[in-house]
Amino acid sequence: MSNLSIGLLGGTGFIGSVLANALVKRGHEIKISTRNINHGRHLWVLPNTRVSEIDLNKQEEIDSLFKDCDVLINLIGILNEKRDDGKGFTYAHKELTSRAVQTCKTFRIRHFIQISSIGADIHSTSNYQKTKAHAENIVLSELSPYLKASIIRPSVVFGPNDKFINKFATLIKVFNGRIPLACPQSLLQPIFVNDLVDAIIAIIECPQHKEPIYELGGPEVKSLVEIVRYICEVLNIKDRIIPLNPLLSSIQAGLLEFVPGKPLSRDNLRSLRNNSICSELPGLQVLEIKATAMNEIIPSYLTKRRYKDRFAHYRNTSGR
Repeated sequence: MSNLSIGLLGGTGFIGSVLANALVKRGHEIKISTRNINHGRHLWVLPNTRVSEIDLNKQEEIDSLFKDCDVLINLIGILNEKRDDGKGFTYAHKELTSRAVQTCKTFRIRHFIQISSIGADIHSTSNYQKTKAHAENIVLSELSPYLKASIIRPSVVFGPNDKFINKFATLIKVFNGRIPLACPQSLLQPIFVNDLVDAIIAIIECPQHKEPIYELGGPEVKSLVEIVRYICEVLNIKDRIIPLNPLLSSIQAGLLEFVPGKPLSRDNLRSLRNNSICSELPGLQVLEIKATAMNEIIPSYLTKRRYKDRFAHYRNTSGR
């Protein structure tokens, strides 16, 4: 596979940072957009990488950064919005996806990859899931002989610096395992971030992978309460979890909606009411990737201070 110029729209976050590191290691040139240049400081050490601060409200700035790319990957996504009205999700998921696709059409970028989510559904009561589905429809409507599009729907993603396992670990430590847990029986299929990144790279580099949609999950399907209890076990903290019924879950989400950082919003609750597990769509097996179990990875970053020198980590793994 020849070296490619690959654009990452919103590539300074958890998934984007791991992806950028892996792509550079394989010899590709990377262009990364960010709203604030300091958010990408940990990626400045990567060779053949350009991190640029751009205004996503200006189509011309998106065009200017990515116009010479062979592949454009849209990693932009939010889990919460300021108000529970869908406007924040509509902007982040629908409008910015539309602008990214427009750049591909204008400059004949031949492959567009959309990172979506299992559960994306235009009929969902969750604004997050609904707008993710609308974004997918925008992408699929633009498929043509000139533009290959791939939609990747992961379940929840775990790994060092994730916002899922680490969030619960923090709550467990702060409250000594006493956590009132909404939607405890919701089913999830957590995927290791490196497996997700390997899947993205396989779809980029292997022309035989032509499916429009992939659903990616790990080897285990677990309920939310099982996952939180496992985190307690790893941290050696007694499990004092309080599973909440639907009414109490709604009350909890209504209260936490107004807590800074929104540890649980009403829209998060609406999403949690739908299981996040793979269907019969193509997944890791089709891409010839062996899924990594949680117990192979999670203890290493919950019980040790790994990656404390992030700059050295990225420099070493990128070959510098």
